[in-house]
Amino acid sequence: MMNDKPVKLSSSRWLKLLKWSSLLLSLLTVLLVPAYIFWAIGKHDIETNPVKSRQAGAPMPVKVYPVKVTTITEEIGASAEVQPSSFAYITSTLVGTRVKAVHVDVGDYVEEGQILFELDQTLLASALKSAEEQVNMTKAKLEEIKQTQSTHHEELVAAVKSAETNVEKTRAKLEELKQTQATGHEELVAAVKSAEATVEKTKAKLEEVEKTQPSQHEELLANLKKAQDDVESNKAKLEELKQTQATGHEELVNAVKSAEATVEKTKAKLEEVEKTQPTNHEQLLANLKKAQDNVESTKAKLEQTKKTQPTRHDEWVAHLETTKASIISGKSTLQVSEAAVARQKQLTNQSVVSQAALEQAQNALDVARSNYVKSLEDHVIAQNNLKNEEITNKAELSSAEFNYSAALYDLKTVQTELKNEEVTNKADLAQAQSDYTTALEELVKAQHALANEEVVNRSALAVVQADYSTALLNLKTVENSLKNEEFTNNSALTQARSDYITALENLLKAQDALKNEEVTNKSALAQAENDYYTALENLLKSQNALKNEEVTSQADLTSAIFNYTTALQALAKARYDLDNSIVRSPIVGVITERNINPGEIIGGTGGTSLLVIGNIQPAMVVANVAEEKLTSVHLGQTAKVTLDSLPNEVLEGTIVKIEPNTNTDTRTFKAHIRVDNPNRILKPGLSAFARIQNSRTVPTVPKVAIVDSAGKASAFVVGTDSIAQLRYVKVGSAGDGLVEILSGINEGENVVTIGQTLLKDGDKVRIIKDVIN
Repeated sequence: MMNDKPVKLSSSRWLKLLKWSSLLLSLLTVLLVPAYIFWAIGKHDIETNPVKSRQAGAPMPVKVYPVKVTTITEEIGASAEVQPSSFAYITSTLVGTRVKAVHVDVGDYVEEGQILFELDQTLLASALKSAEEQVNMTKAKLEEIKQTQSTHHEELVAAVKSAETNVEKTRAKLEELKQTQATGHEELVAAVKSAEATVEKTKAKLEEVEKTQPSQHEELLANLKKAQDDVESNKAKLEELKQTQATGHEELVNAVKSAEATVEKTKAKLEEVEKTQPTNHEQLLANLKKAQDNVESTKAKLEQTKKTQPTRHDEWVAHLETTKASIISGKSTLQVSEAAVARQKQLTNQSVVSQAALEQAQNALDVARSNYVKSLEDHVIAQNNLKNEEITNKAELSSAEFNYSAALYDLKTVQTELKNEEVTNKADLAQAQSDYTTALEELVKAQHALANEEVVNRSALAVVQADYSTALLNLKTVENSLKNEEFTNNSALTQARSDYITALENLLKAQDALKNEEVTNKSALAQAENDYYTALENLLKSQNALKNEEVTSQADLTSAIFNYTTALQALAKARYDLDNSIVRSPIVGVITERNINPGEIIGGTGGTSLLVIGNIQPAMVVANVAEEKLTSVHLGQTAKVTLDSLPNEVLEGTIVKIEPNTNTDTRTFKAHIRVDNPNRILKPGLSAFARIQNSRTVPTVPKVAIVDSAGKASAFVVGTDSIAQLRYVKVGSAGDGLVEILSGINEGENVVTIGQTLLKDGDKVRIIKDVIN
């Protein structure tokens, strides 16, 4: 058996074991630490060195830059030349005048207002004096003509004003009449509406009575049928009793049979009357309903006619007023055109204007006269249309009123026929009921005679006869009730129909009153309108008289005004010529061309400018810009200009003009830069150099991100999947280490700026902050 007692180590053995453990741990440390260091260095190289990363098949380490919208400034340089910003071409209208003195030469600076050259004033002063005398003479002649025409013109103007006053007076009277007629018309219209409301009310009452009566009548008819059935039942019992009783009294039996036959005959007659009367009554009621519908239809058509006619009439009246305004406007235009033609004839006769101007004025007069004649024709047509419309309206209204009256007459006829039918039916029914009652009474008498003769069966027969008599009495009572009910119903129905007919008659009276009032109003209105149109004709006559007077005197007045105007124009020209005999500079500039000398006669140069002044304040610097920069140069850009003769002097200007054409030899286009020149250091012809500043806020990336792929600009874009994608891009301006992206990459996308030279499209990448190349 083994000893399970644990072995107890001595302290010396523990020390020895601890020593060997420390030695082994030290040995492991010496071996593992260098291995770890070599592993870490290799891993770092793979993660940061693109070459080793590609060899190891690991993601390529890259550094990226997001596409941002920034402002870049591009400076475009171009050779330039100083030129004047504008030119002043000095000429003179004084053809044939001798040059007295010339005070400037090519290359001279001149100030605004400085005398350039002088002309001989001798002939000019003489022409001014002659023009002043002609003005005084034509002015006196014009005043004399105005004075003689004023008196007669005032008389005609007073006549026109009087006619205008009469027109206003008749127009006010016409408006007042329309206002008064409108008030009375409204009252009659209100009366018609009230009568129509009464008709509707009585019609509703009549319909209510006609609706409630059939129900009560049917109930009484049912009672009558029940009583008749009771009579028949008792009669059957009586016949049965007679059949059982043997009697030898044939005469009494025959009498009873004859009475019974009579009863049957009268009963059949009564039933026939009761059967045929409702059919005839229903047909008449249907005719009544049709007549009432016809009344409502013709009434609605009459109301529609009354409603639509005023609107059409107002439209024609408005059109008539428009044609009146066209006549007045056309007349005014015609007067102006006639005056213009007369004036042009005077000018043409005096050879001031050409025959073409006269023909143009004559054409304008023909057009104005044609328009005026057309406006008069339109006015006449409008008046005829208004009259025809009024006649048509009267005919339509009369037709509608006649149709409505005919419908009312038809309705009244049907109501009368219905009333007569009811009276006839009542009489026929009463006669049939009387015959039937008489036959029953005769039957009862025969039966009583037979009963008296029959002693043995008297008791039984009496009981049956009593029941039969009771049934007959009940029948008679029911018939009397039916008769009384029909009488009561006929009375109420008659009263309702009478009220409805009375309301219709009152409506017809109100409508007749409205119609008569309209006829009266139309007559008074027609008279007022006739007065108004007469006043208008008088006004036109007065205006025509004034026009004829004006036309008659217009020729003399136009001639005098033309002569005076011509004299004033000649005076103004003489003064202008004298004032312009001393020619001054209109601007500050330099003389660039001279085509005049003392002693020469103006006009000998064949229309060439006498002097040309270049404006150099401001000056214009014309830069020759390379055509590939065409999209980078635009109006309003600033530019810095330096002169070859003054390299240390920098001037600033603004581009004010870009020529659209490109020089095919130099492949440049011209940009005009306006530069202030207060010290006159810029002179025409000087060579210069322009630097155009082009600042734009655009999407940009660092220049190093752009690589060349198959001869095209491209860049690597890294997405959220850490895959490098090669994109072809279109670049624009460059500056400050950035380049503009025109297309291919969107704002916010990341482009590779370090590590892109070793990348391929589709490589897996890892974005780091620092890389080791």
